[in-house]
Amino acid sequence: MDIFVQSRGEKWSQEYTWVKNNQKTDEPSILHPLRPVIYGNNKSVFYITHFYDCEQPSIIVVRSKEQLLLLLTGIKAEWDAPGGAIYHSVAWLSSSKSLSREENVIRKLIIRALDDRLQNEISSVITATTENEHGFYINISRLEQLEKDESLLLVNGKSDDHIDKIGTNNEKLKADLIKELTSQSLLQEEGVLIVVSDFVTKEVFREAKVWRGLSGKLKNEAWEAYEREKKSPPEEESWRRKKLILVMLFLVAVILAVLLIGQSQRENPLFNPQHPQKEQKQTEKSEHKEQKQAENPVITPPSEHQEQKQVENPLTPPPSQRQEQKQVENALTPPPSQHQEQSLMMSVPIKKTAKVNLQDHS
Repeated sequence: MDIFVQSRGEKWSQEYTWVKNNQKTDEPSILHPLRPVIYGNNKSVFYITHFYDCEQPSIIVVRSKEQLLLLLTGIKAEWDAPGGAIYHSVAWLSSSKSLSREENVIRKLIIRALDDRLQNEISSVITATTENEHGFYINISRLEQLEKDESLLLVNGKSDDHIDKIGTNNEKLKADLIKELTSQSLLQEEGVLIVVSDFVTKEVFREAKVWRGLSGKLKNEAWEAYEREKKSPPEEESWRRKKLILVMLFLVAVILAVLLIGQSQRENPLFNPQHPQKEQKQTEKSEHKEQKQAENPVITPPSEHQEQKQVENPLTPPPSQRQEQKQVENALTPPPSQHQEQSLMMSVPIKKTAKVNLQDHS
């Protein structure tokens, strides 16, 4: 847990400044005067400076995301400046993801601050000095020792109380708040949890939705309770959410369109929207080729199978050449006479008869 201290030196040139481990530093972002700490009702915006004055005693507890802040202000210093009294401010900031142990430490510090014991102990560990440029020195070991108070026993009961309470800053209501912090944890919601001050008005408490608020501006001697209203996001954050939703819807529509186009292509494989012009050109080319063949018929060259057969039988002339050769031979051979035709017809039986006669003579 980090500890920040704001104070100043005795000289005019030594103005109020924040230090950490006795080294100058910027204030924590949660304490920046221009950073909103809560968005209240009616789109109102509240900053940390709405709830305290550096020169007046106050106790502020703020939960923001994974941070828990305890701020004490108006702690009178043991020395004065040329312009008057000096007041310290001390901030304990827990940024741990697991705040259970450190939250208990902050609860103990709040309880001790409510009865003014803590402020007196802090004043004794901060002293004026001329050995650094900012003009004051912090006894770090003693300051850290303030976090360790074994005399306080806490009950780690969860706070389910979503009823906000405000009242005047008196000892009775302070005692009630001490009893409540001893028996249960702080509210787990983000926002301003506790404000004990003398100048915060009832309207600021209500609009900022402070969980527990005590102020000298309020006159009611008892707690005034009211139900915690749901936080309304700021206008800018609401617009960002709407814009994000619109972008997501657009992406979903694009994905659905791509899926539908892919499905239509699978159902109709002949449909190819990527090359419609190419298909049209091929169709026109084939039609032109068919028309040209019809006008100028060309003898189809032999197929690959026929060419292969001719290669296997190179001595055999193609069918057209044999036919031409046979026609030439037939033209040169004279037709047979009638006697030759008769002898040809009688050749077979004559031979058989001659064979029989020979056998008889023998």
